[in-house]
Amino acid sequence: MVRELLFIDKTSPLTYDGWLVPGSADVELVTSTKLVALVDSFIEHDSIIQWSDVTEYVREISSTYGGVTIGVTIGGRPLMLHYRTDVFAAANLSAPNTWEDMVLAAQILNSTDFDGDGIDDHSLCLQLVACAADGQILVAALLATMTQTGGPLTGFLWDPETMQELGGSSAMTHTMELIQELLPYSFDSCSHPNPHFMEGRCAITIAPLSFFKGVFSTPWKGVIGTAMVLGAMRVLNRQTGRLEECTPSLCPHAVRERTYDGSKVLVNRAPHFGLGGFSGFVNAYDDAANQAAVYSFWSFMSEPIYSKELVMTTSVVGPYRKSHLDTSAQSLDAWGALGYDMPAVKKYLTTLAVALEHPNFVPDLRILGGFRYLDTLYTALVNASIGMEPAQIAANVQAEHAAILASSGSLDVVQQSLRAGLGILAIVGSPPHTPPITLDTGNTHLAIILGVTIPVAIVLSAVLVVLFVVRHRRRSLFGRLLVPLPGEDTTLVVTDIMGSTPLWETLGPGVMECALATHNAVVRKALGKWSGYEQATEGDSFLLAFHTPGNALGFALQLQTSLLEAAWEPELLQHPLCAPTEMGPSAALQGAGGSDGRFALLRAALLLAQGEQTSFNRLCSIATGPSSILPPAGLWDDTQAMLVPAGSHSTLAGARSAESHSGAHRAGVNHRAHARNASSLDGRDGRDSLRHYQFFKRAAKDVKADTASARHLGQARELLQSLHVEPASWYTSAASLDSSGGTPMAITMAVFMRVAWTSEGRPAGTAAVKGQVTVFQGLRVRIGMHSGVQKGDVERNATSGRVYFTGVPLALTKAVADAAPGV
Repeated sequence: MVRELLFIDKTSPLTYDGWLVPGSADVELVTSTKLVALVDSFIEHDSIIQWSDVTEYVREISSTYGGVTIGVTIGGRPLMLHYRTDVFAAANLSAPNTWEDMVLAAQILNSTDFDGDGIDDHSLCLQLVACAADGQILVAALLATMTQTGGPLTGFLWDPETMQELGGSSAMTHTMELIQELLPYSFDSCSHPNPHFMEGRCAITIAPLSFFKGVFSTPWKGVIGTAMVLGAMRVLNRQTGRLEECTPSLCPHAVRERTYDGSKVLVNRAPHFGLGGFSGFVNAYDDAANQAAVYSFWSFMSEPIYSKELVMTTSVVGPYRKSHLDTSAQSLDAWGALGYDMPAVKKYLTTLAVALEHPNFVPDLRILGGFRYLDTLYTALVNASIGMEPAQIAANVQAEHAAILASSGSLDVVQQSLRAGLGILAIVGSPPHTPPITLDTGNTHLAIILGVTIPVAIVLSAVLVVLFVVRHRRRSLFGRLLVPLPGEDTTLVVTDIMGSTPLWETLGPGVMECALATHNAVVRKALGKWSGYEQATEGDSFLLAFHTPGNALGFALQLQTSLLEAAWEPELLQHPLCAPTEMGPSAALQGAGGSDGRFALLRAALLLAQGEQTSFNRLCSIATGPSSILPPAGLWDDTQAMLVPAGSHSTLAGARSAESHSGAHRAGVNHRAHARNASSLDGRDGRDSLRHYQFFKRAAKDVKADTASARHLGQARELLQSLHVEPASWYTSAASLDSSGGTPMAITMAVFMRVAWTSEGRPAGTAAVKGQVTVFQGLRVRIGMHSGVQKGDVERNATSGRVYFTGVPLALTKAVADAAPGV
């Protein structure tokens, strides 16, 4: 992959929009190509990625160059020692702390039957010669315990201060000696996790998290111990070039540990990040939209929640965030739900946390030609396996490193690359390209092409499958909610709790706090379903934005229904402002069609559809009489905006934005404009409204011809039963037809509802009256809407990166919300 990127930079730089490579390739790409775009500005404005949650060394070294962030960390595969606790206990052995003790353990345990099949097994399962990538990393991990003693900024293959070459030193000679001692006791393979250990045929392995996860599907899952990768008692003295016993000055981070001979000696540990340090990059040649899309993809893979899912469920991605190492009861329960042994997980994560935060942590090799240096380590391993003298192997490595250094540029340039790669030195030369910050790509169908190294392709494939499953309208290619852009369809919404001031003043302690928490949860659930953007809250009000008026209206309808069905505190429902309210057919409506409310509503619709003004006047006169209980004044907005023209199958619930050029969507003015079982836009797409309109239009024609048959009455019964007294907006279509079926009459929904319905309170805890519908219960929320936002009405907070809609559109939205009654 790295060699390919070096080539396409000179030939076709737009071959990939992004790529995923290990840290050993970072410096090469930054210094030798112009492909790498900085992502600092993206991260700064990304509230989801939680960059500070990434462990310090990974965040400050593996993803940076010269103090600037060049990639998004996607995965870690830190190496750990795994061993069979039952086998070690039977041999009266503890887990080894040094490489020399590992050799002793291998000798003691070898030729033991570990799996009970009657055949003697090897003591080790190390992936060495058979697996180049794993083999070179294991050599690097072993070597680093002897060459790096002063922390990650001192280097393990080259000294960043003096450019002393460490790979061909006496430390490499002893590394090859240890490798040759271990090889006879080891199964060698190249599978993840190691199949021999999974089958119980060996007692020790050094592997990343993939092994730990895989072993829990085996009979041995309860007897697997975990420890940090082994340490060295003797380390390289860079002044003398010799291996010497650890001393506090030579090994400042070493601690005293017990060895198999019973002594306690200083042991230098240098936990290696292994094949980890993988980072996702953005192509600097790409346009802003593609760059934003690619960054969004890497951010999605790296953010805490989803990345932890990958850590727990895939074999390639290992922990690299603090939250990945969480050992709280809730976190362990999540592991346990997947079948893991929770005590073993806790031990593993605790040990890994110590390794990742170790002061002598070893990151990937970060120098010009890094991947070529790692290749030499694998060559050394192969030479050790065929019996070459360790000293000769070390000499060969030193010569190969000198040749790579000579072909990489001047010594000063290479040293600067190493120091910048470790974060010691500010960025050298011209920095990589910094992409412009955009609100979003605005393109839900944007395709990207990614280049990956082979081990990560499996993870990306799984992630892309998930992404295609979770994609949703108004979300990006990666499932991230898109902020609505300025335009005529962008719709602002303001919600406000009616009567909140007296509720806070009169209700007991904690009641309104609990009610507000319920309210907020209901609002945000509906907001997510309709792809809304929460720009802010003001007191108990939400300031929201949607991509279309239809989405905003769908949100409003779902919110009202959900508020009605929410589990409110009994004390709240005792308050007059929150007590249940019923609505049902008024005396006028019943007088027009009998005592049965369902047929009364149908009969009233048919009478009005006939164009019989006398019938309408009679209903109005009855409704305005002293016996009628009308809805509160102002409950229904008396406006011609509610009139549905003849020949249109649009209804109030499905009104399109084009019918409200002023931007004020009065459909959202009132809290409960529809009864409990009102149809929403959820899954119906206006088809029901068309069906209802066509039925009533046909029924009205039959009535005029005096041919209303039992078939139509049967259809009416089924329709009304399924709707449980559908809101009157469905009948406005029929009611607004005159005898010719073409000219709308001056009948608004407000007028019709005043005539047709009566409302009354119901004591909390009592059953609803038969034939009536509960329309209010709990907190009552009024909603204002406005469509149409100009660029000048959008502001962006430079610190948080959040987008805010302001100016006249927001003022109009608030004014619409304030039009309904309430304090």
